[in-house]
Amino acid sequence: MPAICTSIDPDGQTGVLQSNMHDHKSFRCDNAFRSIASQEEVFTHSIKEHVNKMGQDLVVLAYGTTGSGKTYTMFNESGLKKKESSSSSQSPRAGGKSDGLAFQALRDLFVLKEHLVEQNITITLSFCQLYLEKFYDLFREGEPGNMGLDLREDASGAAFVAGLSEVGVETFEDACLWVETGLSSRIRRKTFLNMNSSRSHAILSVRVRRAQGRSTLVRFCDLAGSERLSRGASTKKSTMAESVNINKSISSLATVMTKLSDASGKKDARFVPFRDSKLTRLLAYSLKGGARVAVIATISPLKATYEGTVSTLKFALKAMTVVQLPPPQPRDITKSPPPPSTSTAEVRREKAAGSGKGGANPYILSGEEDESIRDPDGSVENSVVSRLSARRLKLPSRSLKEPVLLDAAEVNDYVTAAAGRHRMLSDRLEQVGEMRQLVNEQLAKLLSFGLDSPTPGEAP
Repeated sequence: MPAICTSIDPDGQTGVLQSNMHDHKSFRCDNAFRSIASQEEVFTHSIKEHVNKMGQDLVVLAYGTTGSGKTYTMFNESGLKKKESSSSSQSPRAGGKSDGLAFQALRDLFVLKEHLVEQNITITLSFCQLYLEKFYDLFREGEPGNMGLDLREDASGAAFVAGLSEVGVETFEDACLWVETGLSSRIRRKTFLNMNSSRSHAILSVRVRRAQGRSTLVRFCDLAGSERLSRGASTKKSTMAESVNINKSISSLATVMTKLSDASGKKDARFVPFRDSKLTRLLAYSLKGGARVAVIATISPLKATYEGTVSTLKFALKAMTVVQLPPPQPRDITKSPPPPSTSTAEVRREKAAGSGKGGANPYILSGEEDESIRDPDGSVENSVVSRLSARRLKLPSRSLKEPVLLDAAEVNDYVTAAAGRHRMLSDRLEQVGEMRQLVNEQLAKLLSFGLDSPTPGEAP
């Protein structure tokens, strides 16, 4: 098959693509590697520094067309065959320069653990795959409870896979054996462009915890390659459904990266559709600034994948222009409310002195202090009540000259009405989410049905 012309300028950062005499494109990135570059060289110039710092969380994305070398770069699965032929109990990956990025990172982390004994470092692993928009635990393949795990969010807003197993490892060899076990459970299939194509996104999470309570999360995401349904996938309906879901999640990730790039560094950035796929929802917190993100863009020299290669490099360029904002600080719901100001205390004393009606508890809300006044129990519902009272009187809250008296019954009515509106809005948002999921499923079925028609000369 004819190949495209790929070359790298002497600066080691600019790659050149040329499919014919007139089509010439150049792309500049942080590092460009030749096809003869070793895995150790790629690791050293891409993520080694960030792994050894163990400071901020790190996400490594292997992105590219099918058959371009993403899984080899990330995990170098040829080690599985070496292990079968090896009689030694030690993992064949130990000390190998051809190891994938994940295994080289694990080796460095265990070296740091040995050098920093006083910090009592512990390392745990979790491994899952996203197949047909469902998460599966690769460490529990075949178990009854591993039938599709859900996404949840913690207090900081970061998404995680609920029920995903997490195993502790003491040595580098143990970690390699666990990862290889997970890789052997990953779903693969033969397609027209790849004899052993990964049909799911694999996500390996390495959690490093220290005695001081600090922890660092390193994620290695080996994304399934996008492919044209007309020639990339098999004619089997199951393989077509896999291709549809793979292309959907990859397209969602590209859209998210484009939105982040267009609104880079702006606090008032426009809406970014993280919830369009489970992949982008899982990575949302990291992409928004919760972690450093490294994109390993793999390309193929085949002319048949030229358009996919250009698309991959454009994605990498978009990722380079994203300026991550600091992640939002999680709200501490256990923290007690701040003490009231002097002026607020005076107002409360006046309220207590003027309250003489049997059991009634009037609320005094003024235009200057409506947002700082609190209930006697320390709650913060007065700011809502003041705005509602101003709306009832058809006066802006800041223009009120005299205090507004509301008894307990009126306050309860306002709070109950606000809570009812909130529940109604939550129900509608949930219905919209269900409708969106239904539409996506119907769209996938329509695409599969349209492409499942018999080829010319084939019996229907």
